[in-house]
Amino acid sequence: MTGHRWELLLTHPISWWKDVTWTRETRDCSFDKLSIDARKTMKSMYKALIEGEDNGLGGDNSLARFQRQLVIVTRTGKFERPPVLFPIASGLSPLDGSGHCRTARCGSSPVASRRSCAAW
Repeated sequence: MTGHRWELLLTHPISWWKDVTWTRETRDCSFDKLSIDARKTMKSMYKALIEGEDNGLGGDNSLARFQRQLVIVTRTGKFERPPVLFPIASGLSPLDGSGHCRTARCGSSPVASRRSCAAW
């Protein structure tokens, strides 16, 4: 499993998710801590938003959102709204949250456990 959010959500029955508990944790969510799929997404977002590559990402107001989140993360060291992350073998896999703010080091975040989920 590479960690795409739909793969994570769809491969577990609802009964499995009912046993997941969530806690707020402080986690390092730098690029090398992300899952393989999340790193691929970040690379594609960078190419779209910074290099201008037309790859299906970066439409609508993505660049403005990216820049806003970048300012917040660099000033505070924390996300505006904590993303929901699921730790898997290859790293942290975002289930919810803005992809453009996944590469920073985070502050306090909710993380799920039982079958270990992370949510900041």
